[in-house]
Amino acid sequence: MTSATARPVLFWTVLGTASVVNTIVRCASIASQVRWNIGHPGRRRHGRNAVCPRLPIFFFSIDHVLDGVHQRSVIRSWATCRVRCEPLCDHRTVPKKLTVRSIMPLATVFVVVGLLIGMPWFFQRSLIYFPDRGQPRPAAELLPGAREVTLTTSDGLELGAWYLPAAVGCRTTVLVASGNGGNRAYRAGLGRAISELGFGVLLFDYRGYGANPGHPSEDGLARDVRAAHEFLTGAAGVPAGSLVYFGESIGAGVVTELATEHPPAAMLLRSPFTSLADAGRAAYGVPVGWMLRDHYPVRENVARADVPIAVVYGSEDTIVPAQLSRDVAQAARESGNYVIEVEVAEANHNDAALALGPELVGALVDVAGRGGATGCP
Repeated sequence: MTSATARPVLFWTVLGTASVVNTIVRCASIASQVRWNIGHPGRRRHGRNAVCPRLPIFFFSIDHVLDGVHQRSVIRSWATCRVRCEPLCDHRTVPKKLTVRSIMPLATVFVVVGLLIGMPWFFQRSLIYFPDRGQPRPAAELLPGAREVTLTTSDGLELGAWYLPAAVGCRTTVLVASGNGGNRAYRAGLGRAISELGFGVLLFDYRGYGANPGHPSEDGLARDVRAAHEFLTGAAGVPAGSLVYFGESIGAGVVTELATEHPPAAMLLRSPFTSLADAGRAAYGVPVGWMLRDHYPVRENVARADVPIAVVYGSEDTIVPAQLSRDVAQAARESGNYVIEVEVAEANHNDAALALGPELVGALVDVAGRGGATGCP
């Protein structure tokens, strides 16, 4: 789901955000104390022996930031007394009005805080999606018999794809929604394994992948997979009852959402997670759901589905832990779906044994047959 190289970045982002939130709370305490002093001249709110906390913001603290402010500014006078563990300044030191110069340091702090909180929001997708934006080699070189096709999304983007029709006498076709890395050329081996079953297969790239325009997002990928579905049931003439959805990792979130609107004959989910928030927490050890813009609620989607589902995962998956995939399978069972659950022993997330091995191919055949997508040699 996510690259291990992104973990330190998110760790420091979350740690920094926590520090910033702590700083906001303590800065609010400063403002409250200043207002109290102005309203109660000559009175002390704390004794001489009161604890004097510093307010850290990464490599500097409030009292350092305020050193450049005039001695008689409200904030500096208060902070100086607190940091030195001196009694609060009396009314002769504290003026009645705040000046622009006096509030600039605190305003700067709040600007920095806003930026640090905003950065994870705006740049988080670079920690979720890892596209290979290069132009894939021609389909004829990697997937013999396939042809290049163009998918048009509802928001006007044109996406590259490879379509290999089913063998004569077979109508079952597999719509493959990829994981979050690479492009369709990385799935050529999977396409060949599917075509050897006699099934048709469509490999397509999301927006921002494989020289496609746009930038990936949950909403964008939902539009992309609908364009793929529209092509198969329209121009390609594949009956909806002959479609099998194949979702790989984050692609499981893509196809399960599609299934709630356009049910297939069957679905295969490879290394699915219950939700993106759960996968993020498992990967980084901290709760990240509060900051996510994309969610991919796979567990909720399979509970709403009414199709046979195969769940295939690796026992040693270090990116999407096996327990998350087991939870997806359990949610599907509890909703009354027929479920085929296959655990590939000692397989990690990107191992060939899991990506296109015999257990995966066998589960695809079984779930397709269970869904009535038969008639292939």
